[in-house]
Amino acid sequence: AAAILMMLMQAAAPDAQPQAGKSGHGKLVIVTHMSASVGSGYGQHTRAINEGYAERHGYRWIVDDTDHGHGERDTRWNKVGALREALRAMQSTGEEAVMWIDADAAFTNFAAAAHELLDQAAPSEDLLICRDLSVPREKPTCAPICLNTGAFLLRNTEWSRQLVEHWWGALRDHPALAFGGDHEEAMLAQLYGTGWSGMRDKTKVFGATAFNSVPPFLADHAPEQLVMHASGEPSAVRSLIFGRIASTLAPSPSDGLPWLDIAPLLPKLHPLVRQGYEAAHAKNPDDPKVASVLASLVSESKEEGSAARARELLRQAMRLSPTDANLAVTYGSYAAKHMDDWCDAAAAFVAAGRLQPD
Repeated sequence: AAAILMMLMQAAAPDAQPQAGKSGHGKLVIVTHMSASVGSGYGQHTRAINEGYAERHGYRWIVDDTDHGHGERDTRWNKVGALREALRAMQSTGEEAVMWIDADAAFTNFAAAAHELLDQAAPSEDLLICRDLSVPREKPTCAPICLNTGAFLLRNTEWSRQLVEHWWGALRDHPALAFGGDHEEAMLAQLYGTGWSGMRDKTKVFGATAFNSVPPFLADHAPEQLVMHASGEPSAVRSLIFGRIASTLAPSPSDGLPWLDIAPLLPKLHPLVRQGYEAAHAKNPDDPKVASVLASLVSESKEEGSAARARELLRQAMRLSPTDANLAVTYGSYAAKHMDDWCDAAAAFVAAGRLQPD
């Protein structure tokens, strides 16, 4: 009877076990870049997850650790340098495409084969990339739409090689993009916006979560989502989340290849976000973003004293970032909704109006 029950349970949940692996052998190269510090921190976990995913599907996996800019560019430019190297080598290795994935991102749907994304684009579309919903449209990374370079694919074509070479070299005319918040992503947006070499016709823009995440990265992450990207999160959060996911990696009983089932794990990950922000705040109490996000997490907990602590964290964030109009609005909304302090709320809204009159 027990055996019959087990067979019925397996039949009712056909996706609980993986299909045969190695279906993408020779089709895709997955590339990331990790500095020594990232590689010894949260990167060790994303590396293990992504390496397992690549092994399951027969993809070649490359971890680049070269400082391609020799200290003269933001580290995020290393993705372009790493892709230049990969695409040059692929002229002889012959894979269909290369997929870039940031070091703070990991594959979470081991049943889905990333190379099949190529079938969702026209053969003439060489760049496959997700729309970015996390930045204001007026940012330089949006022209005319926001593009997310946290994960994307390039077909193994001469156009793709020319793109990454031009992307890298274009910094000569835009030196302000070497460092700071507007970096390689803004440069790609400029190329897309100006239609460099027919780029708009050569690009397939997917929905924001097709192979990327929308902040807050864990809030609406679905089991079928291909990639989890903890963009902008503190290292403590990344280490806890990806460490927990990596700990569940195991050989599949059916084929011995690495397997990961994210669905039962997702509810267990949410408390780790709060734990990570508490650790980040303790380590660096002068970070206004960490203080404001922690305030939201504390408020959501509904634990005793949470309202007062959340309010103090928001006040702290405002003191640390007094010119942030959005933060003032957040504080005003919180004071009115959760504390019934309409005077404090009004003062915050007035301050926000002064900071951002438009």
